[in-house]
Amino acid sequence: LITRLLPFFLYGRHPLGYDTGIYYFYITSPFVSFPNLPIRGLGLESIGSRIIIDFLRILHVPPDVILYGVYIASSIIIGFLIYLIVKKQFGKNAAFLSLFFYPVSMTQFAFYHAMLWKNMVGLVFFLGFIYFFQQEGARRNNIYALLFALLTILTHRTTAIMLLLSLLIYLIVNFRKNKAVLNLWAQFIALSGIFVILN
Repeated sequence: LITRLLPFFLYGRHPLGYDTGIYYFYITSPFVSFPNLPIRGLGLESIGSRIIIDFLRILHVPPDVILYGVYIASSIIIGFLIYLIVKKQFGKNAAFLSLFFYPVSMTQFAFYHAMLWKNMVGLVFFLGFIYFFQQEGARRNNIYALLFALLTILTHRTTAIMLLLSLLIYLIVNFRKNKAVLNLWAQFIALSGIFVILN
């Protein structure tokens, strides 16, 4: 949390760069539809991001809270999900190390400083997909995984490509292991179709 708030203490109200203006312009634009009309940087492929922003606007959430509050909260949630995913696969010690290196990584901080809002929100959904996908047994976990995959596709194009490629590799590697993989193939085709339609 300290690393996320530090730029605000050092550089004032709008310390993050690059895409800040795009999102602030969209957040402060007059409502003409729901979701609001797309702009450059927030097009049809980002309909999920626009819906989230517009829903918060309907609730009269202040623009700075939508812009920075959601961004910082997403960054923190990503760290939490990284911990859970790594703990499941490699144990608690590896999870703590991952949680430590995540906020202090220079590459990650440069990514954070660029104000890639829809990318950050998309990563929350992508990691949510991975978390539920790696759970075994309960049917609801599959439903949650599919929901998070759909949200990823609706929110950010590049993150959606990462998700679809990851799922494709998993399906190829596990092609002959169990019948459930056939169901995953059907889901993969459906998700790919949605991605193609939006892009």
